[in-house]
Amino acid sequence: MNLQCPNCQKTLTVAEQYAGQLMKCPLCSQTFTVPNLAAAPQPFPSAPPPPPPRQETARPMSPPPPPGSAAPSAPASVAAPLLTPPAPPAAAPQGYTRAMGWSLNPSVLRWIPPVFLVLVFLLTFFSWVGAYPGGYGIYTQNAWQAIGKGYSVDPVGEGVFHLSPEIDSQIGAGWLLIFYILLLLLSIALAAASLVTMLVPLHLPPAVGPVLPLRFLLTAGVAALAFILLLIQLLWGMPLANALASYADKQREAARAAQAAEQNSPITEEQDKRLNMTYGAKLNSLNVHRTRWLTLVVFLHLLAVLAAAAMFWLERRGAKPPPRFDIVA
Repeated sequence: MNLQCPNCQKTLTVAEQYAGQLMKCPLCSQTFTVPNLAAAPQPFPSAPPPPPPRQETARPMSPPPPPGSAAPSAPASVAAPLLTPPAPPAAAPQGYTRAMGWSLNPSVLRWIPPVFLVLVFLLTFFSWVGAYPGGYGIYTQNAWQAIGKGYSVDPVGEGVFHLSPEIDSQIGAGWLLIFYILLLLLSIALAAASLVTMLVPLHLPPAVGPVLPLRFLLTAGVAALAFILLLIQLLWGMPLANALASYADKQREAARAAQAAEQNSPITEEQDKRLNMTYGAKLNSLNVHRTRWLTLVVFLHLLAVLAAAAMFWLERRGAKPPPRFDIVA
């Protein structure tokens, strides 16, 4: 039967056995559905029409050759293979009534690294660790104070505990935090530059061209290195928390030596256990712990690293649609 391609309006000849099937036009390479025989257009009217345009025959292609064999050449007028319509999405299993899904949206994801890293930098000025007896921050320390052996003191609490001289004699410097903050600032600059290159058309020098596709990978790498330094510092302990723990150990060792001298013999296992519990309770009464601000720093920094890595991965995918995640409940 003769019909016109609905895309390029060229007249094609299609065998009746392909009625109702999906075909590919050999001229414009667009797909169309062959009408059923009942709805197929009739041949040209009996009245003498103007000379018809050149006709081409659309027919299905033979199956593709097996891997490793050379594909046979075909003339340009031969139609492409039949196209199978995409399979419908699988229905949710019986008993599930709700479904939701989300995809990695690059237009949102690209904002996460610069915004979250800036928030992390601002949080370096908040207290990361401290002694909070009764819920009051008596001795507290942020990242910048930890670098220079500093800490903040509540005067009322100092009048109760009088621990500043002991802390000053025990406290050290968090030198890893120096490199952490430097790498954090560098990762902020890289994240901001990566975002600007996506939002603003810039005339960059040719030397920047090979590096431009790696901008989010560099951001993720520098931010990840900074995150590793932060974790190492936290494993070692913040200087203020270490100083308070050293103070408790010093007091316990002094009490152990005094008791041994008083009884003129080494202390027993039971006496040592009592001393450990006594001075452990004194240290616990200070309620030394890390703050929620430090927890937020770790969480935001990790999300920034993952978002930068995801942006690099999405850009490497090219024109492919972003991955989608679906949940049924």
